Amino acid sequence: MFKRETDSTFMITLPLWKVMLVLVGLPAFYIANSLMPWSIGLLRRHDHAFFLQFWTSIAILHWGSVALVVVLLKRSGRRLAEIGLDLSPLRATAMVGNPVVVGMALIVLREVSGVNHGPTSEPSAVVSPATMGERVFWIFMSFTAGFCEELIYRGFGIRALQGRNMSTWLAVGLATLARRPARWTCCAPEARGYRSRDRLTPGKTLQ
Repeated sequence: MFKRETDSTFMITLPLWKVMLVLVGLPAFYIANSLMPWSIGLLRRHDHAFFLQFWTSIAILHWGSVALVVVLLKRSGRRLAEIGLDLSPLRATAMVGNPVVVGMALIVLREVSGVNHGPTSEPSAVVSPATMGERVFWIFMSFTAGFCEELIYRGFGIRALQGRNMSTWLAVGLATLARRPARWTCCAPEARGYRSRDRLTPGKTLQ
């Protein structure tokens, strides 16, 4: 789906303010979101009632970030292909179809097995889907996280930094650092005191 970030052929040159808006401004929004009632309720108070509110906020941030990147590129006369995104019909079908098929298969297996734990007080369980509707929504979130973060940080971030005459490895390091708030606020439960073995993965939470 995405070309290798080390391929300098796809580096892009953009004004510094556009690069900073994405790599500094967007992480600030994720940090601010972690202070919102739905984030505090789910991640700190371990109240599963905030599950959909929290993950919906993450989805809005992810897709809003993608929209910002697309607008910045278009206004600079650039295309998504220049940040390594290949949206040929076959790749697009695989990109959307694979997580849907795998996710639905896991949901069916869980329903057939009759296992239904429901929400519990365990931190890693509270932030995981507990109902059929939440598991279906989780398939969408699994795709959202993978696609959006790859496009924003690996695609746009690295190539934009390379376009500022930055070495590839330094660009990778800074883009990875900019990505941390998004990962920390929704994809790294151990950052909030959870055990490392409780790290959330789509497959684990659907099983």
